Amino acid sequence: MNYIYEVQKQNAKGSKTYWECEIKPCKAQVHTITHDEDYNRIKHIGEHHHSLCALKSKVRNLKVNLKAQATASQESSHSLIATACEKLDENEMAHMPSTVTSTSLTKQLHLHMHTVKTNSLEDEAEQPE
Repeated sequence: MNYIYEVQKQNAKGSKTYWECEIKPCKAQVHTITHDEDYNRIKHIGEHHHSLCALKSKVRNLKVNLKAQATASQESSHSLIATACEKLDENEMAHMPSTVTSTSLTKQLHLHMHTVKTNSLEDEAEQPE
């Protein structure tokens, strides 16, 4: 399943989530119940009237992985992005964000790295010796 859904709404408790296809004219929806951070699909409504795009899903996963690497690595965000892009073929590169978005991604990674490291330093400073 390589369709990408966006959160439409949640119930008051936050345990049930209603998702809709990210392609706006498409009416496909999924309902899930969350239990201990696991999503269980309970209902699927409608059919997708467009082709799925495995590459788009792969690019989104790449961004998630880059953010995780930024947290655990001392490498610069430019270096992390360059290394990730070296592993992509032409079709995958075509689905990568433009330079403007890549600059935005670089800023997001840098901010994410800085926030995590600052929080770690604050935690270390609070520990008694």
